[in-house]
Amino acid sequence: MQLNVWLGRLTPLILQLVQQEKPDILTVQEVFRGGLDVKFPDNMFTIFEQLDDLFAFSDFSPAHSTQIAHSNVKMGIATFSNYPITARRDFFTSGQYVGDLTRESYVENSRTLQVIELDVNGTALHILNHHGYWTRDAMGDSVSVEKMQIVADTVKELGDVPVILAGDFNVVPNSPAMRVFDGLLTDLAATHNVKTTLSPLRNLHDIPCDHIMINRHIIERDFRVENDVVSDHLAVILEFEINQRTERSN
Repeated sequence: MQLNVWLGRLTPLILQLVQQEKPDILTVQEVFRGGLDVKFPDNMFTIFEQLDDLFAFSDFSPAHSTQIAHSNVKMGIATFSNYPITARRDFFTSGQYVGDLTRESYVENSRTLQVIELDVNGTALHILNHHGYWTRDAMGDSVSVEKMQIVADTVKELGDVPVILAGDFNVVPNSPAMRVFDGLLTDLAATHNVKTTLSPLRNLHDIPCDHIMINRHIIERDFRVENDVVSDHLAVILEFEINQRTERSN
């Protein structure tokens, strides 16, 4: 499951959806962590901890932190899994980490990429989680292409292994930024002609900016956009298998 959690504004509904769907792997963006001393709202700043309770393994990559009440609250992206995490790394594709965030120190478009290796019953599955560079135009711009190329190059560096790339990329399937994956990964939002991944809470339409992308080692069994309103984005869900035949041939 892939979901931009919208800073956890609707955390109880998000938790309900996750408990309903029971995904083995969950990638999220705009997630807070560490706000244990923040009493109101009492769930928004601990959404990472609450999701973490539903999974066996997790990884968090902060973009910035700020002091709220007596807590140092971090915000970033996270991956949750019921399969063991055997390796992980993250890095900024745009901007930089900012501690003690203030209005003056805010760095626009600080974006990270998580590269997570999971042990799925003896097979190494690579999950990449990314929150893409944002512009007002969902087609992106030249900088969007430049930043997404970093993601594509990272996928290439992994070699011919099972890969799933997921996230809120902030661009639509037919944007120039998505062309960097041509011949490398299949964008399921494109192949399924997804109309939008924004919920009715956003006064925008026809913007499928959330993506799950797979390579030849991943067999798609089902793909859908969940209609439950739990964020300003909709959850995107992939049911899949790892192609053991291609694994053995390599």
